[in-house]
Amino acid sequence: MSILDRVQLKEISDEDLPLVLSWRNQDKIKNVMINDKNVSWDEHIAWFENLKEKKDLIVLLFYIDDKPLGLVNFKVDSLNEKCEWGFYIGAQEAPRGAGTIMGFAALNYLFYQLNVRKVCAEVLEYNKKSLTFHDKMGFSIEGKLVKHLRKNNQFIDVYLLGLLKEQWEQKKGKINLSIERTEK
Repeated sequence: MSILDRVQLKEISDEDLPLVLSWRNQDKIKNVMINDKNVSWDEHIAWFENLKEKKDLIVLLFYIDDKPLGLVNFKVDSLNEKCEWGFYIGAQEAPRGAGTIMGFAALNYLFYQLNVRKVCAEVLEYNKKSLTFHDKMGFSIEGKLVKHLRKNNQFIDVYLLGLLKEQWEQKKGKINLSIERTEK
């Protein structure tokens, strides 16, 4: 059985909130997010309640073998058939390659279940790991917002990335093979 057959993306629920908050407040995660402040329990609950009311926001937990490892979120623009995405692996014990597997599953979900035609991302200039990941998944840099955000008392650039469905269809076979090779 392929590892991809053991993957699930499930909607976030009330029971997941303590785990997700612990992930959100990890330094390795919050330091590469646009909002890098510690999130309080009350702020976290308010975020979740807001999420329930917004039909254009989708937050899914990523599982391998029924173990939660990370989170993906989407802001869907149905009119323009596109979405913005964000994600992270939160579990310290996540297996090597879990991010690629999560990205693969999430992009398939977006393109084939939600039927978007384009996925967009914003990446902070110093997040080289995310820039490399997006390149591996087939994204292109479509722009750069120069000195756009203040981080650590400096203004930094934010890269704008995009992936069209037809680009994904050209790239996904190669990524699938790399996932299968990593599993062996």
